[in-house]
Amino acid sequence: MVRVGVIGAGAVGLSSAVNIQKLIPHAKVTIIADKFGKDTTSNGAGGIFRPYLSHFSGLDEGIVRQWITDSWTYFKNLAISADAQESGQTLVSGIVFYNTPQDRDYELMAKLTYDFRELPSEQLQKLNINYKYGYTFTTVVTQTPKYLVWLMKKFQENGGTTQHKTVKSLSELYGEFDLVINCSGLGSRELVNDSSVYPVRGQLVSVYAPWVKNFYLTEDDVYLIP
Repeated sequence: MVRVGVIGAGAVGLSSAVNIQKLIPHAKVTIIADKFGKDTTSNGAGGIFRPYLSHFSGLDEGIVRQWITDSWTYFKNLAISADAQESGQTLVSGIVFYNTPQDRDYELMAKLTYDFRELPSEQLQKLNINYKYGYTFTTVVTQTPKYLVWLMKKFQENGGTTQHKTVKSLSELYGEFDLVINCSGLGSRELVNDSSVYPVRGQLVSVYAPWVKNFYLTEDDVYLIP
C-alpha cells in the first residue's frame, strides 16, 4: 500500500488529498497540518472563479490553460450537481472593473464562463464609477467554509486520516510516507525555504445584505460577493 502524506489542510491540501484517493484507490492518504477548517486561510477566501494567465509566471502557458479549463469543468459541474448546496457552489453573475484592458487574461475566461462580454463605455458611464473597462460574466462562487467541510467529509469517507501537528522539516516524515505533497502555502517559506511566497494583508467583512445578487470586483482586489 502506498503511503501518501499531504502537508496542509486548506483548499489545495484537501483537494489534493481527495484527488489522490480518486486516482490511487489503494493509497493510504494522511493530511498533516497545524490548522484545520475555520483556522485556515482558505476559510476566509472569496472563492470566485476568475483565474488570470498572467498570475502564473514562469510556467508553461499550455499547462496553465489546461489547469484552468479542468478547474472550470470541475467547479461548473459541481455547481449544477446535487452536491452544490452542501459543497457551497453557486453560479453568480457580476462585473469586474479595470483601468487597463485585460484581453489576454480574459480571453480564456470568455471561452469558459457564461454570458461573457465587455461592457460598452456608455454602460460604464451609467454606473458612475472611475474605471475605463468592465467585463461581465457568470461564474462559480464557492463558499469556502462549506467547501472545506465537504472536502474533509469526502476525504474521511474514503478512508483518509489526519495528524494535527506542525511540520518543521520534510525529514520528519521520512520513513512514514512513500510520497509527500507540500500544500503548506505560506508555510513553505520556512518548510522548504521558498522566498517566492509572502504574506499580504486582507480584510473581510461579512454583512447581512440579501438584496445584493451580483458580484463586483476591481483591479485593486476589492470585491463584493453575495
